[in-house]
Amino acid sequence: MARLSPWVFVGMGCLGVMALGILAIGGVGLVVTNTLKEELVRPLDKQALLKALEGIPIHPKAVFDEQQTRTARSGSVMATKFIKLEMTTAAFQLDVPEQEVRDWYKKTMPEHGYQQVDAGNQKHLTFVNKTDQVLISSGKSWLNITRMKLPGTN
Repeated sequence: MARLSPWVFVGMGCLGVMALGILAIGGVGLVVTNTLKEELVRPLDKQALLKALEGIPIHPKAVFDEQQTRTARSGSVMATKFIKLEMTTAAFQLDVPEQEVRDWYKKTMPEHGYQQVDAGNQKHLTFVNKTDQVLISSGKSWLNITRMKLPGTN
């Protein structure tokens, strides 16, 4: 009887590891897909959401956008599944030039006790105070506001 080469066992081990990796990726993909689907159809309590953003100024020309908020919120929910983090996200529509929105927040957030921490970032503005980090993202006709409670604060 011929003796099997050790490389056969190495190959079988590698095949097993690869199969487990594929199953793990598929499992994570399934969790992500199901969570996003659930989040997009879950009822949205606009008043509770805006209350969670209390203390953060909202641009006077911004109009709450429920569908975009659902979409943005689904990403936040995914993040909080993997990282213990309290996060609130809301999306708005507005017809104001992007630079004007950025300038308004740069002026207004310090008046509400926030300090800007990313002065050079062109994609979004980040502000912090003692308990929160606030991310302001804007584009041609949209505005997203995300508040994250800093760990160890209430």
